[in-house]
Amino acid sequence: MSLRATKTSHQSGREPAASRVRIRNAGVADSEAVFSLIRELADHEGALAHFGLTHQKLKRMLSDKSKRMFCLLALSGERAVGLALWIYAFSSLRGSWILFVEDLIVTSEFRGRGIGKRLLREVARRAARERCPAVAWVARNSNRGAVGFYKSLAAVQHKESSQFILAGEALARLAKGAA
Repeated sequence: MSLRATKTSHQSGREPAASRVRIRNAGVADSEAVFSLIRELADHEGALAHFGLTHQKLKRMLSDKSKRMFCLLALSGERAVGLALWIYAFSSLRGSWILFVEDLIVTSEFRGRGIGKRLLREVARRAARERCPAVAWVARNSNRGAVGFYKSLAAVQHKESSQFILAGEALARLAKGAA
């Protein structure tokens, strides 16, 4: 899944509020909120037909002692309004681990308030603490708001590479040696 962020101007009557939103690690008890945010992203990207996450799978991942997946929640009061979900990946070119952000989500009514930036800042802090020299992610080129936001952070967009996904029947064929 790609990342989503859109800058919008504040509507009058809303709190300016990134400072009133708190960010913390997500745990098993947060699985409903995390599931809802990820499903919202899948719907936004028109990917519900491919949405295979279940509450049970998510609970297993959030409780996995090997901690292969990490998640931060942004909360306004008790309401989850955003998340960053990442994994560690090994970069053979860099010769080190990097953080790969799978999902960055801020609910539509809370976008443009600095919450996505705060989530990415916390991921960057963790990368620095772990001596990971990079944080990487994929965004749809058509999501101009997200691309503009990432460029505003001085993130570099690799124009010469494309994401490839081998899944379903194609994956099974290759695994069986039929491809």
